[in-house]
Amino acid sequence: MKMLVNLRRVTVNSSNINISRSISKLEEKKLRKEKRKLERLENQRKKLEKRDAKEKVDDSYYDRTLKAGDKKNVTLGLPSKYNSQFVESTWYDWWAKEGFFTPKAEKDKNSFTICLPPPNVTGTLHLGHALGVVIEDSIIRYHRMNGKNALYIPGCDHAGIATQVIVEKYLAKQGKTRNDMEREEFIAQAQIWKNEKTAEISQQLKKLGASVDWNKFCFTMDDNMNQAVHEAFLKLFHKGLIYRANKLINHCCTLNSTISDIEIENVEIKTPTKLKIPGYDEKLEFGKIVEFSYPIFDSKNEEIVVATTRLETMLGDVAIAVNPRDNRYSSLHNKKVIHPITKRLLPIICDESVDMEFGTGAVKITPAHDFSDMAMAERHNLRKDITVIDDKGYMINCPFPFSGLPRFIARMAVKDSLKSFGYYKGEKEHSMSLPICSRSGDVIEPRVKAQWFINSKEMANRAIEVVQNGKLKFKPAYFENIWNNWLENIQDWCISRQLWWGHRIPAYNVLGVNDDSVWIAARNFEDAKRITREKFGIDDTEFSLKQDDDVLDTWFSSSLYPLSSLGWPQNTRDFRNFFPTNVLDTGSDILFFWVARMVMMSLELTNQLPFDTVLLHSVIRDGNGRKMSKSLGNVIDPMDVINGTSLESLKNRLDDSNLSTTEIKTAKECQEKDFPFGIESCGSDALRFALASYNFYEPHVNININHIVTSKRFCNKIWNTFKFIQNRPSTKQNINLKEELNIMSSTDKWILSRLYNVIKDEDFKSYELYRICDKLESFWKNDFSDIYLEYAKNELDNELITNILNVVLETLIKALHPFMPFITEELYQRMRIRGKRESICITPYPKSEDFVCLLIT
Repeated sequence: MKMLVNLRRVTVNSSNINISRSISKLEEKKLRKEKRKLERLENQRKKLEKRDAKEKVDDSYYDRTLKAGDKKNVTLGLPSKYNSQFVESTWYDWWAKEGFFTPKAEKDKNSFTICLPPPNVTGTLHLGHALGVVIEDSIIRYHRMNGKNALYIPGCDHAGIATQVIVEKYLAKQGKTRNDMEREEFIAQAQIWKNEKTAEISQQLKKLGASVDWNKFCFTMDDNMNQAVHEAFLKLFHKGLIYRANKLINHCCTLNSTISDIEIENVEIKTPTKLKIPGYDEKLEFGKIVEFSYPIFDSKNEEIVVATTRLETMLGDVAIAVNPRDNRYSSLHNKKVIHPITKRLLPIICDESVDMEFGTGAVKITPAHDFSDMAMAERHNLRKDITVIDDKGYMINCPFPFSGLPRFIARMAVKDSLKSFGYYKGEKEHSMSLPICSRSGDVIEPRVKAQWFINSKEMANRAIEVVQNGKLKFKPAYFENIWNNWLENIQDWCISRQLWWGHRIPAYNVLGVNDDSVWIAARNFEDAKRITREKFGIDDTEFSLKQDDDVLDTWFSSSLYPLSSLGWPQNTRDFRNFFPTNVLDTGSDILFFWVARMVMMSLELTNQLPFDTVLLHSVIRDGNGRKMSKSLGNVIDPMDVINGTSLESLKNRLDDSNLSTTEIKTAKECQEKDFPFGIESCGSDALRFALASYNFYEPHVNININHIVTSKRFCNKIWNTFKFIQNRPSTKQNINLKEELNIMSSTDKWILSRLYNVIKDEDFKSYELYRICDKLESFWKNDFSDIYLEYAKNELDNELITNILNVVLETLIKALHPFMPFITEELYQRMRIRGKRESICITPYPKSEDFVCLLIT
């Protein structure tokens, strides 16, 4: 027996040794794999350092005597290799100083205007913004080269709720809250934030080469903007289009404010899921539907079972609804039930909208906390005033022990109460869409509140009409149907927000008259007093005024942007010369929040469209097709692409952000995977060309850094081609193609006829920039470099070929300028051209008709 025990011990020990050896082998394999990975990273790092050293430009090519705004000294020669930092230095300040971006002030019917959609001062520009800038600036530069009086208007948006949230997070890091200070003190803090961000955004726009008129820069809370907001509010108020009412709105309890639909993220929950909700220590479970019963009034044992995902709201129920076609409940029509907790009598109503497949087919109706229930209550004349959840998410107007409980704690308390009385019937898994506030992460709570609204129906009808009669066009065109469908079903627009950062509503409650229910709209306090005296025939001692504490929805001021940015409501010279604007480019995700409202407001206030063409570009995603998000770490700052950055720098920025510790950890892991060597310096021209070369009318565009690197290589090819051609001797600065036609070879005629097809500008007129980029790059690489340049290398002394090379080069550089402003200016300034303009910015765009005589059939 003793021997058997010893044998067993030996066997066990042997097994342990084998397990230990297996573990050691796995660890050794893991270490070898990690070592190989580190070796690859180190080799890649050395290659990048070697590349950077090669690209570095010798100091002798820089003129250190230049001041900001001076023209670059192009007599110092060209570096041997293309370097974006060298090429893109100096030019922008010179362009701005010389006024190339400032249109003529006098009346000019030949004007062309685009408003830069004002980026929010919540942060800085990302690649989505950069895509918009590239589209807009390419179009503006093209029209400027074609002799248009082109104006590109820059600005920033105050982004009320988003900026306030960020400033409050910033204050929280200092141990402060908004409630620790006066309103004006908080606004002063927000102004500091705004000043920092507008300065950063302005620098980014300059680095991107945006040819905006900086004299026209505007911020949506500037004094002139505030004047426009007041004027618009007063006009709509006096027309009866703005009114105050108690209506159901989307409310965020954490922010304690009404919010717009664009600030709501509908989270799809397929199975029971626990989520962290602000204000609760433990995660809360969602994704279940609860069934409980209502006893039938005047019946001993009858009951009706209802199902809900929001059990706490049953304390505010006013009715039970069934579908009149549902035979299960035909015997209960027009009967009443007893509320199991409040003991109120509630009617059973019939409504065709009830989904017989949802839950038990019988639903509870809580009008004050559900939009569908409110609509049903209005159809059946039910009570709509039983509110059981307050602004901060606590239970009100309900019996002990529920009153004063947080709503989701009350959910569990109601469940326990129903169980104790025998009304609880159980719960099931239930897929659902949970509305979450994108700013706070809180669950949206529909609430009835006294707010200001805009009656939008008639304004929407006009916005539909201008599309139907062809006055307003969309690209892609399929958005016209989406536009019409949405506007046909438009709801009145709630414009009140319970914030401090924004345009305070210019409305005053007249206290002491008609039970304090009178509101007037006025530009200021003194104006409000005058209006009150005149309207009611009373003096100042008989009333007092209190201005509404709320601010206007950010989209209200943004909807006026094409007007207010040009001086409206004043009839300024800019407004006369440049309004209406021509093209609006923006993301399709704000078609209704911004574009539709700009059209409606402009038609109502000026009887004119704010623009005639709307370009709706793609939503930017990362190379893996994921939505770009700071918490994922895949948001790319265009400056990192232009200047290059290390992985360490990317990570350090996350540490300084407002993200949570968990989000920072996730984001860093994503960065390590996506940018193990950081981001290569590509320059503005390469970034611009890469973005323009995407078909940005697709719903989504996956941005791949390697695509931008490829555009950088294209810049290098342009650079080398230019150097080769410029080194060829030539006695002529210009040639007449018609005169030289008879002595041209078929190859000469072929390259010029191919050039003709490339520079036809129908793609610019249809705003299909990606087609232009594809043609230009394909022609340069394939036709020009691979074929004609190789042919020219065998004809070094042929002056005609040299002249044709210069014609093609000059034409291509001009055609590329809208997309690559820096390298084209650098090379244009070094070209030998008779009658050369001061800058390529104002040089005429190539015309295909100049090459018609060379077409080969």
